[in-house]
Amino acid sequence: ASSQLQPLKPWCSRPSSMSRLLDLATGAALGALGLALIVTLNERLEEETRRLWRRGLLAASRAARSTLTYDQEDEHGDEQEFSMSKSPGTPGSRAASGARKCQLGVGYNKQLADERRQIYALLENLPRLPELDYVPTAKYEEAPIEEVLHPLIAEASVILVAGAYFGDEGKGKTVDAIARHPEVKVVARVNSGENAGHTVFGETGHKYDFHLCPSGLLTPGKVNMIGPECVMDPVSFMEREVSQLVRTGVSYKERLFIGNVHLVCPHHKLLDLIGSWDAPNRSTLQGMGPVHASKASRRGLRLDHSRSW
Repeated sequence: ASSQLQPLKPWCSRPSSMSRLLDLATGAALGALGLALIVTLNERLEEETRRLWRRGLLAASRAARSTLTYDQEDEHGDEQEFSMSKSPGTPGSRAASGARKCQLGVGYNKQLADERRQIYALLENLPRLPELDYVPTAKYEEAPIEEVLHPLIAEASVILVAGAYFGDEGKGKTVDAIARHPEVKVVARVNSGENAGHTVFGETGHKYDFHLCPSGLLTPGKVNMIGPECVMDPVSFMEREVSQLVRTGVSYKERLFIGNVHLVCPHHKLLDLIGSWDAPNRSTLQGMGPVHASKASRRGLRLDHSRSW
């Protein structure tokens, strides 16, 4: 019986153990390959989904502007994006394209030309407006603030600085000059949001880029208010404006007071982007149009709502 016993071999040299190790290694390799394949497919699926979303948003934006009515022409200008007025089954029902859509007798162009000829016929024989022949006689001259601005402050209890154009009018400088008067106690921002911008220099010469903060915030002893009719993105306000005051050590907590403002939420900026897809220069993409729509319809969030979150 002892002559039939064979010497034991190490377990790793056994054929069954070696095949088991090979099976485990093969399974692990296949698993890793499958995981890598899943990750790759998932990334491609996400990329394709984003691409389809972009195409869909662009197509939806173009479709919304594909038919031009008289009211749309007044709003957007002489855009030659129109459909022929004939029914779909008749000859010439396809929308004009290329150079043909610029011809005077095609589609909406013909109607527009006829309407403008009628308007010109009504205005042709009207007498010339006398204001067109006005010749200015006065000249703009620089004057000291004490002579021009200080008398206005002394006579008024409230001074409103309003813009008459599209910005870059010096409103921030004007507010800053008014705020420095010793009789002025409160400086307030009463409407709109951070699409505006004004540059203010502090006493040390440091430049501050404000969008929603009143220009008088850097003047000691003044109360600065952001009123409840304003709109605000709280995250952007802290990151873009308050952070400047923190970095430079400006004591703003006793100077700045914020009312129950309307909140600019992420979906407002997304809607602003979608609405400006074909014309990026139409908006500052800060969500101003959509948030004011929420404000007017009383469907948006306000700062006081954050207390219950």
